[in-house]
Amino acid sequence: MIVLGIFDDALEMDFTSVEQIFQLRVDPRQQSMRLKWKKTWEERLIFWQAVPILDGIRTSHEEPLHYHSFLCHIQRLGFIAGMMKILNP
Repeated sequence: MIVLGIFDDALEMDFTSVEQIFQLRVDPRQQSMRLKWKKTWEERLIFWQAVPILDGIRTSHEEPLHYHSFLCHIQRLGFIAGMMKILNP
């Protein structure tokens, strides 16, 4: 999801690559860092449904990703990654 935020320029901090995020130093007392979304992105959808077009498939900018599509993708990802347990959201 962070990659999508970088790609869409949706994060408050101006990142251009994931490497920049990995270079951040987190306060040891916190053990984590919250990356904030820009106000204009707080109500937008991030995951979109793939839709057929004349010459292939593209990502819709109107239709959100269906739960069943997400479930199939995440389970396939777990299988390809060699996980013994089926991934579920």
